[in-house]
Amino acid sequence: TTASLSSRNTRNLESFHK
Repeated sequence: TTASLSSRNTRNLESFHK
C-alpha cells in the first residue's frame, strides 16, 4: 500500500539522515 511505502520511506530517510 502507499501508506506502508510512505512510512517505510520516512523511516529510511531518518536512518539515512542519522
